[in-house]
Amino acid sequence: MSRYWCVSWLAFGALYFCGAVQADNRSSGDEDEEFWLELAEKHTLVGQLAHMQRYRQRRDESGQTSSYQDDLNHGTLQTALSFKSGWLFDWIGFNASAFAAADITYDDDLPRNIENEFSFAGNKWGQENGQSAENGVSISRAVLKVRADHRLARIKIGYAPMHVPGILGVNWSFQPGTYRGLQFKYVPKHWTVTYAWADQYKAPWYKQTQYFSKLNAWDTKPIGGSNRIDYIHGLGVTYHPDHQSFNLQLGIGEAKDYMRAYHLKASWQLDWQDGLSLAYLFYGSESDNDPGYRVYNGLAWQQGVRAQLLSGRWQFRAELLATKAEGLGTYLPRLTRGYANSQGSNEYWWDSRSDWNNDGETALFTGAWYRLPTASGEWRLGASAAYGWGSTRWVDGEQDQSASTGEESAWNLDLAYSVSQGWLAGGSINLHYTDYRNHQDRLGSFYYANMFTSEKDIKLTVSKPLAF
Repeated sequence: MSRYWCVSWLAFGALYFCGAVQADNRSSGDEDEEFWLELAEKHTLVGQLAHMQRYRQRRDESGQTSSYQDDLNHGTLQTALSFKSGWLFDWIGFNASAFAAADITYDDDLPRNIENEFSFAGNKWGQENGQSAENGVSISRAVLKVRADHRLARIKIGYAPMHVPGILGVNWSFQPGTYRGLQFKYVPKHWTVTYAWADQYKAPWYKQTQYFSKLNAWDTKPIGGSNRIDYIHGLGVTYHPDHQSFNLQLGIGEAKDYMRAYHLKASWQLDWQDGLSLAYLFYGSESDNDPGYRVYNGLAWQQGVRAQLLSGRWQFRAELLATKAEGLGTYLPRLTRGYANSQGSNEYWWDSRSDWNNDGETALFTGAWYRLPTASGEWRLGASAAYGWGSTRWVDGEQDQSASTGEESAWNLDLAYSVSQGWLAGGSINLHYTDYRNHQDRLGSFYYANMFTSEKDIKLTVSKPLAF
C-alpha cells in the first residue's frame, strides 16, 4: 500500500510547478473590433488538476469472522477545463466544461474498485463495466445561458449541473453530475425562485447521460418500457430578507408517474460570538401506489435540527436527524430509486461513511474544527463523531418484527491545508479518516437496508485550480 501513497505525495509536489497563466491581447481597431475584444476579455477559461488516493477495508460481509478485508484501493487523477463566456449583447452566452479521469494505481482484485466514483464505471447508468473502472473523457457542461429583466432572470438550457434547494442536486467527485434539461432562476428583492426540468442525467463517473428509471441499475432492462421515467422536475422558493437573520426555503418536486418530494428549511443567524446559526430541515417523499414500482408505504421523511457556532478560529457543529421510510426501509434523497440515476439536494452529509437514513433511525452528529493560519495559507484540523440507533428491518416491503433495532457509529479525523499565496495559490490537500462501526456485524452487510459491516476508510485528496 505504501507505494500508492507515495504516488499521492509526489502528485502534490508536482503541483508546485503548476501556476496561473493570464494574457491580455487587447489591440486597437475599429468599433466592431473593440466590441469583440471587450467581449473576449469577459470570457474565462479555468482548469483543475486533482488527485484522489483512497484505501478502505470492510469487515467480513458474511458476519462469520471479525477479520477486515481490502474493499477499495485506488489512486485516480482528474484534469478539467471549463469555459465561461461573457454576455453577448448583455443577454446571451455559452458555458462548456469537460474533464478526463485516469487511474494511476488500481487493485484489479477488488470488485468495488469499479465504484470508486472518480474514474468511469461505464458508458452510462445501467451499463456498468463488469470487471473494472476505466479511464476516459466526459463533458460536464454544454449550456446556452440567457438573462433578462435587468439581470434578475436567468435561464440555462442544455447539459449542466442543476439545483433546486432540497429537491434536485448532483453527485460529486471532483466534478459535478450533469442533467440534460433547463433551469430557470428569478431573483427579485428578498426572494429566489428556481425551477428545473430534466429528462436525462449522468453522475460524474459515467461518460454519457441516461434516462431516469423506476428500478435499480442491476434490474433487468431498467430503462425499458414502463420502467422509464419521462422526466423529473422541481420548484424551489427561498425568502432571504436584507438583514439575513432569517431564511425560509420551500420546495416541491416530481418524477413523472412515480414519486413526489417536498422540502422545508428554516434557518436563523444569531449575533452571538462570531456567529451562531440554527436550522430546521424537512425532506419528504411519497411514491405512487403501483405495486410493481412501490417504494414507500405512505409519506417517508427525514427531518432534523442543526446548530453551528463560530468562535474565533473554532467551528463547532451538532446535528440531530430522524428518519421514517416504511416499505423500502431506507430514505432516498432523490426522485429515482437507483443510486446515481438522479440526485437530490440534502444538506445532511457527515462524511462518516453511512447515510444514517434507515427507517426508525435517530442519529446524532457532533464535531469541532480549528483553523491555524500561516504565512502562505491555512491549516484546518478537526474531529467528529456520529451515532445512530433505532433502525428497523424491512424485507420485500414488510417489516421484520422479529428483528431488534439496529445501531451504528463512526468517528472521523480531518487534516487539511489550503494555499493562499505563491505558485500553489488556491491549491489544497485534505486527509480524512473514518472508523465506522456496525454494531451488528455478526448479521452481515445490509441486514438493515443501508447498513454495511464495519469499515476503516482513509481518503487523501489534492487539488489545484489553473487559470488561463
